[in-house]
Amino acid sequence: MRIISGSARGIQIHAPKGREIRPTLDRVRESVFNILTPYIDEDCVVADLFCGTGANALEALSRGSARAVLADSNAEAMACARANAEKARLQERCLFKRSPLPERLPSVLDIAAPYHIIYADPPFSFTDYDGILNAIAAPGTLASDGIAVIEHSSRVELSQQVDTLCRNRQENYGETSVSFYRLDVG
Repeated sequence: MRIISGSARGIQIHAPKGREIRPTLDRVRESVFNILTPYIDEDCVVADLFCGTGANALEALSRGSARAVLADSNAEAMACARANAEKARLQERCLFKRSPLPERLPSVLDIAAPYHIIYADPPFSFTDYDGILNAIAAPGTLASDGIAVIEHSSRVELSQQVDTLCRNRQENYGETSVSFYRLDVG
């Protein structure tokens, strides 16, 4: 795995051995970040939930985002994300938060809200996607022009709308699907 574009382009990202942490494949991350490019600028604040290796936050930072909150409940994942951020020399713009997810998701999202990009990549065995979407839909969490990205198994169908969040796009990459949500502010 590597950072695909931007200031840290080509930096190798490491993942812990085993099946507990399932990093986003490079080709999926590249496709998703091509979609997210219009949301990334020097004011962009990113949340990387269930961050694992931190690859999604680091990709956003490498491409010009201002800062990122990386959250995971797994201690090994947090250590890996921190090491990857240091290797990419992006740690100064990262805030690492080890917290039980999804139980403490609202308090994690309060750290730097509003977010321009919220990327959630829970384990494929995860089932409470509406819980994640409800936390993201809480007033002030997602910037009015922001986007939420939920990575999930292609065998799982996510809700079209949860509270004020509406899915406006879904991309499928084999076993992986990525759903994109925006606030319905109309």
